[in-house]
Amino acid sequence: MASKLGTPLARQRSGHVYLFAAAAVAAISAFGAFRGRYGWGVSGWAAGITVFLYVLPWLTPRRRENVQVDDTGVIVVINKGRDEVHWDEVTRARIITRSAGPWGEDVFFVLDGTGGKGCAIPHDAAVRTRLLQELQARFEGIDDRKVIEAMGSTSRATFVIWEKPGAGNEQPRKP
Repeated sequence: MASKLGTPLARQRSGHVYLFAAAAVAAISAFGAFRGRYGWGVSGWAAGITVFLYVLPWLTPRRRENVQVDDTGVIVVINKGRDEVHWDEVTRARIITRSAGPWGEDVFFVLDGTGGKGCAIPHDAAVRTRLLQELQARFEGIDDRKVIEAMGSTSRATFVIWEKPGAGNEQPRKP
C-alpha cells in the first residue's frame, strides 16, 4: 500500500532562507559586539528570531495524509468531503496545471471515473503517494511525454495522459 489516510506527515521545514539570514545577522552582530563596535541588542534579537524560526515547525500542528492510494483505488479527503474512484472505474487520467506560482498548488492529477466519479490529487500528495508509478503499473499506455510537458507548464492547461480504450467522451470533472 502506497499511503494510508490519517498517517502523520513529515514536518516541513520552510523558510530556510530566513533562518540562515537571521543566523548570519546574529553571528555578524555578535562578532561586532564582541569587538566592541556594536551593542549586544541586535545580536540578541537576531539570535531570538533564529531560535524561533528553528522551532516553528514543532509549534504548528502536524499535517496528516489526506490521500490514500491502495489496491482498491484512490480516496481523497478534503474539507468539502470525500472523493474516491476505484481502479476499474477509471476512464481517464489527466494532469491539470494552473498559474498559481510557487506559493500555491498549481499541478493536479485528475482521475475521471464512470458515473461522474473521480478525484483531483494535488501534486505534492501525488508525489508522496507515488500516484504516477501506480498509474503506470495499472494502466498500459500512460503518455510519459504528456506528463513531462505538464510538469514544465506554467499556465492553465489540461494534459490527458491516459484514456480507457473505447471510453466515451464524457465531460471531464473540474478539480
